Amino acid sequence: MDTRKYEALLYAVELGSFSAAAEKMDYTPAGISHMVEAVEQDLGLVLLHRGPNGVSLNENGLELLPQIRSIVHEAQLLKSKAADINGIVSGTVTVGAYFSIATHWLPDIIRDFSAAYPGVSIQIREGGHQMQMQWLKEAAIDFAMCSFDQASPYRWIPLQDDPMVIVVPAAHPLASHRSLSLKECSEAPFVMPAFGDDYDVNQAVSDSGVRLKIKYSTVENYSAIAMVESGLGISLMNRLITQGLDRKVVCVPLDPPASVPLGILMPHGALSPAAARMVSFIQEKLKA
Repeated sequence: MDTRKYEALLYAVELGSFSAAAEKMDYTPAGISHMVEAVEQDLGLVLLHRGPNGVSLNENGLELLPQIRSIVHEAQLLKSKAADINGIVSGTVTVGAYFSIATHWLPDIIRDFSAAYPGVSIQIREGGHQMQMQWLKEAAIDFAMCSFDQASPYRWIPLQDDPMVIVVPAAHPLASHRSLSLKECSEAPFVMPAFGDDYDVNQAVSDSGVRLKIKYSTVENYSAIAMVESGLGISLMNRLITQGLDRKVVCVPLDPPASVPLGILMPHGALSPAAARMVSFIQEKLKA
């Protein structure tokens, strides 16, 4: 099977245009268009919306996307295993990761891994917990670096426990506390990250049984921290997110202590040799 045309389709969808896919694959836009049309002819279905602003999947394409990704993944896995037999570790590893992990853990890991395995290309897809689960379901990533999800059907490899902290303005009365319970914070205006969809924050609040006074919400933890610095309220997040920030905020440990188990979620099936090497490399680098 000619899987290159399926790769062309995925690149066109992910990058939003035939031109961008052509640049990525070193083809002409017309060549990418012909390959995508060949896929549609093979399947007897139109898969894309085509317009002046680019291309996107239609309902047919969305329904077939997991199978198309699987075709490309299996072809890449075959090539990667053949190279591994020849003593060459090569291929592309796509890692899903929380923004905090992509910021604080992955740069040094990628630098060292690339020095050891220069034939491997690495792509990082950053997003929250729900996005990681969706990407794993679609086989859009090889593995995810995120928090533990008991309901997840994927294999879990623990790495480190990251303590939860209350983030308060430096001049706030609560900033002098050695620790804080969510009950002590229940009357303060609360800045909710991820528009209320932060998996770890919701889990901690649910476990406490406390009703917070949510007054503001924002999509990013980093913008939530900026809002706290401005005196708009307080927030809750894991400590890794707060590292390296030059902000006038104080991170107070949560009482009773709670932590976010961070690790790797991955499919139960075989990884490519390159992805398997990277998982082992990450475990060695981040072992407690």
